[in-house]
Amino acid sequence: MQETRLSHNIAEAFGVNKNHLDQWMSENASGCLGEELKLVLERTSTTVGGHISHLSIAQVDELLDELASTSGYTHDSIRKKYPQVKRRARLPIIKDLFRTLSPIDAGFLTQIILRDLRPILYPLRETHYIASLMGHNSTSVKMLTKEDAMSIWDPSKWMLNAYRVKATFNETAQGFETPLGERDRNVPKFGIPVAVATFPVSHQTCFSSISGRSPSLRREEARDKRLRSFETPSKCGRKPSMTENEPKSTYKFKQAARR
Repeated sequence: MQETRLSHNIAEAFGVNKNHLDQWMSENASGCLGEELKLVLERTSTTVGGHISHLSIAQVDELLDELASTSGYTHDSIRKKYPQVKRRARLPIIKDLFRTLSPIDAGFLTQIILRDLRPILYPLRETHYIASLMGHNSTSVKMLTKEDAMSIWDPSKWMLNAYRVKATFNETAQGFETPLGERDRNVPKFGIPVAVATFPVSHQTCFSSISGRSPSLRREEARDKRLRSFETPSKCGRKPSMTENEPKSTYKFKQAARR
C-alpha cells in the first residue's frame, strides 16, 4: 500500500480527521507516516502508558497476510488463502489491526505495512532534504536486523535460538508464546532449511592457514620458480636454438611453457 491510501484508511479506522495524517510530508512534519500517526494518537488516545494489545504475533501476522491478499500484486500463495468470495474489505482488516494498539505500536505497524522501518527507527533532525543530506551522517547509526529485534523482544534469547533452527517466523512466534514449561527443545529437524555458517575467506586462504603458508608467500615462491626456469638448461643437456629474428623474450616464454 502507498502512504496516501493507507493514511486515509487509518484515519477512518480511528475516527480522526484525515487531514492530520495527510500532512506527513509537509515542511513542518517528520516525513514519516508512522511517526505522525503516533503523535496524533498520543494527543487523542485514552489508553494509559504501558498498554499492551491483546493481539498475538501470530494474529498480527495473519491479519497482515489478509491485508496483503486485497492487493493484486501479492503472491498467489497468499491470495489463495483468502478466496475472493470470502475476502474482507481493506478497512475492517485495518480496524482489527490498529484499534487495540498503543500509539507507538501503531506507528511501527504502519511502517511495517509500508515495508520501510527506517524513517521511524532513524528519524532525521531536519525535514528539508538539503539540510538532511548535508547534516546526516550515514555511518552514525547501525541498522537493526531481525536478530536484533528478537533479542530485544526476548532478552533470554530463546526466540532467537528457536528461529535459527526453525527458520520460520510463524513457528518461532508460536513456540515463544507457548508457556515456558510446555515449549519444545530448540533442535534442528529434517526438512527444515537452516542457516549454515560459512568461512569468510576463500578455500585457498583456508588451506594456506592450515599449511602455515600465506597466499603472498605462495605467490612469491611461484614467481621465483618461473624466473629460475628461464635459466635452467633443457632436459637433453642443451638449449634449443632460437628461430631467426625471434625476440629473446618470446623464446624464453616458449621454453618455460614446454616445461
